[in-house]
Amino acid sequence: MQRPAPDDDREDFLTDGHEEDPNTLVGATKKRAGIGVLATFLPNTLDPTKRQALINRNDASGRTPLVIAASGGRADVVQYFLREGALVDAATPSGKTALAKACQKGHCEVVAALLNAKASVQRRDTIKGATPLVRACQEGHVEIVRLLLAAKATVDIAKRSGKGPLWSACWKGHVEIAGLLLEVGATPDEKDEEGWTALHAASSYGHGKVVACLLNCKANINALTPSGKTPLSKASWRGHFGVVELLTKANAELDVMDNKRARAITRACRAGHYQVAKCLLEAKCMPGSMRYEDPSAVTVEKSPLIIAAQRGFARLVEVLLKARAEVDERSDDHGTALMMASSRGFSATTHALLQDKASIELMDVKGKTPLLKAVIANRDVVARQLLYAGAITDTPDSRGRTALSVAEAGDPGRPLQVVFDNYRLYSTPWSRRANGAHPPKLFRMATAVFVTQAQRGSVLWPLGYDTTDLFIEELRKLFQFDGFRGHVPIVDDSEVPKHTSPAAAGGNADGDNDVAS
Repeated sequence: MQRPAPDDDREDFLTDGHEEDPNTLVGATKKRAGIGVLATFLPNTLDPTKRQALINRNDASGRTPLVIAASGGRADVVQYFLREGALVDAATPSGKTALAKACQKGHCEVVAALLNAKASVQRRDTIKGATPLVRACQEGHVEIVRLLLAAKATVDIAKRSGKGPLWSACWKGHVEIAGLLLEVGATPDEKDEEGWTALHAASSYGHGKVVACLLNCKANINALTPSGKTPLSKASWRGHFGVVELLTKANAELDVMDNKRARAITRACRAGHYQVAKCLLEAKCMPGSMRYEDPSAVTVEKSPLIIAAQRGFARLVEVLLKARAEVDERSDDHGTALMMASSRGFSATTHALLQDKASIELMDVKGKTPLLKAVIANRDVVARQLLYAGAITDTPDSRGRTALSVAEAGDPGRPLQVVFDNYRLYSTPWSRRANGAHPPKLFRMATAVFVTQAQRGSVLWPLGYDTTDLFIEELRKLFQFDGFRGHVPIVDDSEVPKHTSPAAAGGNADGDNDVAS
């Protein structure tokens, strides 16, 4: 038998071996028999005491015929049972009355009939403590909510979890119901047991219309959960751009830090929500890290730029740099955004950082430069970018390793080794005779040839040249210009086909666009 979900009506599922006899009143009600058939079980000649006991007899799940009929939406049968003396507030073992069942299922006519019979609108169930109004609000039954409010149902009675009618409506995104409850005096800042307000719930689940409704009713836009999160922080983490835009226009505080030293912009960058981060920055959110508000703390919040670079979100990195984020800001271990991108092989991110003049010679606490990190992780595309930018190959770390020594210790056939072979070849003294060009300039040209030929599927580098003149002639033919002055075009590595040969172009399969510059 199918197992019901936690919020389902467990009484609606009969246990095995307890199917009711259809020749009884309860069994006939379950079989949806008509009033004529049901009346045969309640003849007028029946003793009143036996009639009362028969009409209120429970089935194996603890439901009376009235509860069964109400749950099935049979308004005519409900009215018949009420006329015959059924107890209107008889409940199941979980405490659900016929009114609670009908409100949850959305049977408006049944609810009207039960309210006319003076069914209790304040009675809670025994498991979750929910009233009929809470159940109707959670399921979005607008007309039933109107009937219950007209019957003077209390709007501030919450479930044991603290989720009241308004909170439940906002959580599920039922804006019309939320408006009705606020009109009759519901508290806009009611909280559940976890300390979430209705605005937190609506923001976290992206219900923009509900958020606007709550803001119009003066809900606390900067309310904090016990963990220090605001509605803006919740919406930023989930990537709800429309909600973030509403909250920022309503002057929500942008740089509130939670207990984990994260702000809205930090959470947006961690989740990779570009539009959300851009909206926060346009609202003048602080793009860099800020000192933790606890005076005794010596650590700082991890920079949004470092977080974005660490995950390879190149567009986020670009928008943060455009907002004047400090490109060389350091984390607790002295790491920079460029180090994060280099070690993970995010070449598009590396390109954006280098374009913004990120330092290529800064070291972390272990003395590793971005180039050394890229070489250790075998990120040959990023290594080419850093060498092109002028990174020094012989800077040792705390263990005495340099980028060049690590590359030499690897497989001679792998692309990273070829990069450094070319670097040494075209940094020799004799190569300086070529039109007076200095080695870095020659190497930038060699790198461009290296990448372009990789795109064409040919060998990565023509090491067979024995004179500088042949090398210069090949470059001139390849780029179709006569001199070496001007900018060598940046080549996009994202289209480089994957090869299995040692001369294949390297890349990464992390979803980041590979751009060799």
